[in-house]
Amino acid sequence: MSRHYSCYWSNSRDCKKGLFEDTKDVFIIGSCDQNREEYIEEIKNIIEEVGLTWIFAEDLEDTNNLDAFCDNICSHIRGSRIIINDISAPLKYICKKCETSD
Repeated sequence: MSRHYSCYWSNSRDCKKGLFEDTKDVFIIGSCDQNREEYIEEIKNIIEEVGLTWIFAEDLEDTNNLDAFCDNICSHIRGSRIIINDISAPLKYICKKCETSD
């Protein structure tokens, strides 16, 4: 029996994914920067070695609208047993407001 949860992002949507529902999934959030590719591949290999299934956010198609975000990102975050967030990638985008000094 699947339970529906109200969507955090949109009152008109329900999330059909329960917390930790996919007990063998590991959701990876990280940079697709070429300098990090080898690192992400190593994470994927380790996940497979321990018998789990990796899902890499950058490999998912169509994540640029609310429906795609809910279906491809948020549902995996809710359902995955483990979430790995690689925040060590180089900073590519700098806020123009942050660059200015007063």
